[in-house]
Amino acid sequence: MHFQTPFLITILLFAAIVPSPAIDVFNEGVPGNSTRDLLKRLDGDVLALQPDVVVVLAGTNDRINSKKLVTLPDYLANQQTLVQRIQEGGATVILISPPPCITSLLLTRHEVKAYGDQPPEERLRSTATALKQFCHDEKIPFVDFHSWLTETGQVHLGTESVIRNPQNSGSKDGVHPTAEGYRLLASLVHKAIVTHQLHPERLVCFGDSITHGSSMHGAGTSEGDTFPAQLQRLLRSAKDGSH
Repeated sequence: MHFQTPFLITILLFAAIVPSPAIDVFNEGVPGNSTRDLLKRLDGDVLALQPDVVVVLAGTNDRINSKKLVTLPDYLANQQTLVQRIQEGGATVILISPPPCITSLLLTRHEVKAYGDQPPEERLRSTATALKQFCHDEKIPFVDFHSWLTETGQVHLGTESVIRNPQNSGSKDGVHPTAEGYRLLASLVHKAIVTHQLHPERLVCFGDSITHGSSMHGAGTSEGDTFPAQLQRLLRSAKDGSH
């Protein structure tokens, strides 16, 4: 037995100096994408990366882009197919509800008649409600970004709004988050990862221009102020702190 002690010490020392696997977050957001578009590129842009966690944020184009509108049932059916295919690929899925919009700014680019009797923000609200129920029924981790921003009053026309507007960015955007908005989103997703005891090493953020980080430093990457970049920093910092 006395031969095992030096061997055990060697193993423990080796474990202490060998770094744990790095956490890589991939930004697979493409501006203008709807859930239909995500289904078309799921294999090449997500499953080919062999992720263990996939974070899906989609619905803004499906529900308020007047050129890509789909019904709520069709949107949910597309989300269900995305979830099934991702899970079949061996990854855990986290779904995010799309954030609120500033309707007055959105309507500078889209005709109000395109939305029929359901205004844009109501469309997003109903989408969040339906997606929450879907995730509850399917036992899928869910981040209700829409409700969180609405309930905390952080979407408005002032400088403190976390959705881009003329006061905080000089832009009549009304849809995309500010860098602070992306920071909040990253923190909510990180909390969900911790709550559900997930330990990703390869995580894909999959979605549209909000995931892409349009108008942000590092747009289209996992660097700078994008949501995937800020999530990657949180995950790496937490993992470094646990060792």
